[in-house]
Amino acid sequence: FGIPCIVGLPNLLGRLEQSMIVTIDGGRGVVHLSPDEAAVGEFKVQESSLEARRKALDEVAHLPAVTPDGERLKVKVNIESLRDLDMFTAKNTDGIGLLRTEFLYMERPEFPSEDEQFRLYRRVIERMGGLPVTLRTLDIGGDKRLPYFKTPAEMNPALGWRGLRVSIEWRDLLRVQLRAALRAGLGWDLRILLPMVTSLEEIDTVHAIFEGVRASLIEHGYEVESEVPVGVMIEVPSAALELERIIDHVDFVSVGTNDLVQYLLAVDRDNPRVAKLYEPYHPAVLGTLARIADVCRAAGKPCSVCGDMADDPATAMMLLGMGFDTVSVAPFFYPGIKYAVRRTTAVEARALCDRVLAADRVQGVRDVFAAFDAQLREGEPVPEQAREE
Repeated sequence: FGIPCIVGLPNLLGRLEQSMIVTIDGGRGVVHLSPDEAAVGEFKVQESSLEARRKALDEVAHLPAVTPDGERLKVKVNIESLRDLDMFTAKNTDGIGLLRTEFLYMERPEFPSEDEQFRLYRRVIERMGGLPVTLRTLDIGGDKRLPYFKTPAEMNPALGWRGLRVSIEWRDLLRVQLRAALRAGLGWDLRILLPMVTSLEEIDTVHAIFEGVRASLIEHGYEVESEVPVGVMIEVPSAALELERIIDHVDFVSVGTNDLVQYLLAVDRDNPRVAKLYEPYHPAVLGTLARIADVCRAAGKPCSVCGDMADDPATAMMLLGMGFDTVSVAPFFYPGIKYAVRRTTAVEARALCDRVLAADRVQGVRDVFAAFDAQLREGEPVPEQAREE
């Protein structure tokens, strides 16, 4: 939403006082209590500069995300609710790369019916005007719980009953959602994405359920598309390691880096005691991403990254260099990603990727990205208002 947000600040509330001035720098992760006049002035200059940059990028957000040497990166958006549709201009994007359907469930007092889901999905699909919409099946559990769906307490919810595990055990939930999605997607570019996949057996099970739902709809007089692409999220190490086998049974791959990082590094991202160990730039994470891109490219299957890592322009250029053809980001970030693509040749993106993968420590990776980010920001566009002034 463009609101600076900083977490992991213990005992902060006890240090706040009535009418205290507080500055929040979400980019650096710094909260400054009672700054002096000079610090406030500097902060306001930085704030004004960031706002001018945002406006300038918005002005050119309609331009295609094509590198100077002709390579295209599709830039899609992630959405969680119907409200998110008002945060971006659909025609300036390449579609919705991740529709987190669980949040549509969380906004209701009970499970939405098939017709309610049909209407919700149809509104999203129609709003995108024919652009592709990737609907992720219900991904509850862990940190995403439904108030009306009570589940047993778990010692470690991140490793527990969540995502596709719930859908396969409670198959009626999945059947209803797939029925609504197939009905809503008739005549449009709809794709289905499966979360928390760990094995080929799970994919086989969902394919069987999917075909059963399709046959049932046709039997009851509904029209459905003959082909609806089904993809998997790669966010569990077993799926990443088995991708050579999995890739032949799916139509596309989307990497959920938020969970992939925590599972690769054995770090619960919701546990404040180990949060500092949650490191997206760990060489093991970057090496895994490169391997995923290699497998997908060799198989000729589309591959995207829809986790928070893709929100950063320099990181997105590394993903382009690795061979990912799509990134899907929060709506606030897509203008900056598209601009970075237009400023970076495919050759430069591959060189960036090589430098990052050659680094054997996190700080080395960060240094490479910092230098590249500074290069990206040189000569950025100036907003119309600033040009007139």
